[in-house]
Amino acid sequence: MNEDERLKLEFELLLDEKKHADQTIASFMDLQTKIMAFTFSALAIVAGWVLSPGKSTDAALQDPQKAVALIIIVVISCFTLLLISTTYGISLGYIYVKNTYLSAQFKRVLSLNYKPLNTAAWKESPGSHVISIATAAIWFVIFALNIVLLAISWRLVHDCWEKAAVIGALVVVLVTGYVIWFTVNAMGKTEEKGA
Repeated sequence: MNEDERLKLEFELLLDEKKHADQTIASFMDLQTKIMAFTFSALAIVAGWVLSPGKSTDAALQDPQKAVALIIIVVISCFTLLLISTTYGISLGYIYVKNTYLSAQFKRVLSLNYKPLNTAAWKESPGSHVISIATAAIWFVIFALNIVLLAISWRLVHDCWEKAAVIGALVVVLVTGYVIWFTVNAMGKTEEKGA
């Protein structure tokens, strides 16, 4: 096999790797959007039902039952955010592979004087700031709503084990907030690698 044939074969393999990375990124981002849209819509409906005063006395939840339902909503919300962070982290891993390994290999095989596949240029697009602010706002609103639901739960419970459950859920919310903060920082670092 001569050098041109080897480069052509290597280029085709790199294209396959890029297609796989692109498909993986797209599928995980799609999964993330579907998980978020479905879960938070369902949780909003359940929270509305739990907190609505219009139920008949037979079906009405007592205060400790309402608190348990709200704690479950908060924990499911946090689990959803952690799952979203996981899928986003996997996508960031593939973006990193594109920005570093694949970009360098395409540059070498094609004898380019620049790195192709530079997703760091995304930061310069007009929509990047809007998307970043909107994403931060979504996470902040979810975090704030979780805190409000836990504050309501705290007022509804009276015994020490019930209060311990609320405190445990608060710890889950704080850990989730830390993971989200870590995810946002990782996003910036992944984008910078392509520059």
